[in-house]
Amino acid sequence: EMDPNLKSHDRSKVVRKFRIYPLSSIENVRTEPDVSNETPIVLIPFKTLVSYPFSFPFGKKGSIRDALTLNLRPVLGNSDTSLILVPQVTEQTSDLTRGVAWLAAKSEIAEWESRIGTAAVFWPAPIAFVSEVNGSGIVVWCDDEGSSAIWFDDGEPIFYHWMPDSEGGAAQLAEWVLKYAESNGRKIDSVKIFRDGDVSQKDVQFCGEAAIASLKGLDMLDLSSRGADMAEQTEAFFNTAFKTAKTLSILGVMFVVFSAMPLIQGLIYKGSFDRAPAQIYRRIFGEESGSPLMSVNRKLKMLTGNGTQMTLEQTLSNFSAAWKDNPSSAGMKLDSLRYGAERTEIQGLAGSMDSIQSLRDLLNRNGFTAKVGEVQQVPGSGMRFSISLTGAKQ
Repeated sequence: EMDPNLKSHDRSKVVRKFRIYPLSSIENVRTEPDVSNETPIVLIPFKTLVSYPFSFPFGKKGSIRDALTLNLRPVLGNSDTSLILVPQVTEQTSDLTRGVAWLAAKSEIAEWESRIGTAAVFWPAPIAFVSEVNGSGIVVWCDDEGSSAIWFDDGEPIFYHWMPDSEGGAAQLAEWVLKYAESNGRKIDSVKIFRDGDVSQKDVQFCGEAAIASLKGLDMLDLSSRGADMAEQTEAFFNTAFKTAKTLSILGVMFVVFSAMPLIQGLIYKGSFDRAPAQIYRRIFGEESGSPLMSVNRKLKMLTGNGTQMTLEQTLSNFSAAWKDNPSSAGMKLDSLRYGAERTEIQGLAGSMDSIQSLRDLLNRNGFTAKVGEVQQVPGSGMRFSISLTGAKQ
């Protein structure tokens, strides 16, 4: 059942910042002297943990937590107050954020913290061995109470599940996850099973370091209460910082315009009224423009948003027109419309991808710039989709 052969990792490339412990070694978390300021990480076989892969059509300026709450509310209802939510971002560009959200019961986290203390970082136990399946496969970690497994795909954790010994052992859990992956159209070739106590502290350490080097966002993952609070505070800080930077950019343009007024007056008094706009534009922006007023207006729009700001009434009117013209709307269901002056997001259910693309095209013809976001297959219901809307670019 067990595969004791661990891969050989190049230890010279890893800068040690963490000390990683399985549960069988947690007594050392408090008793070992901390001589190198290493952060203790404990591998926890969570019983209530759930993983939720996500992909959103926005970069760092978007709120991952708000988007996840919106997506998960139909499933969780008001029970989300009893859960911790920790996003692990694995990819982020200017218009894309991907990763996995980890959710666990606060009561279980509190139990582990009462047993281990609040100084350690908590990881789901199998995640430390992602490098043992080369980023794609199933890792199972088992102890005397049960087994926990993670299905990894191309370096990302896709699915987590815990099974008590009364329902089956580690091999049964691995087989269960294999069948789940196959039901999603994926074939898995690599399965590794490890038992707490059979893997040495030294091997756990090196496997964990290799995991940090290969799995994006793992170095910031912490499923303890402190880690969940810190993740929320960090996102709130960056959201505020982006809003402040945007405001300062707008004020900067206004300052440039007001600073240019004496120059405008000087040019007028010299009889150069006709040439003044082009000369001012060239001096401020360092480039030529045949229509300087239009060019300035375009630059202001780039700072204040990607397109025209729309009122709620305009948004609803344009959306209603597109919905009525959509021949597939009878088979579609709108779950939510989240309005914003610069960006609106809709979510709903559709019978096919063609229906979603048809709605997107109609929205593009009714005053929007529409982009399809995450699309998920919902068994027995169709396809859950999201579309982000901004005003059509001028």
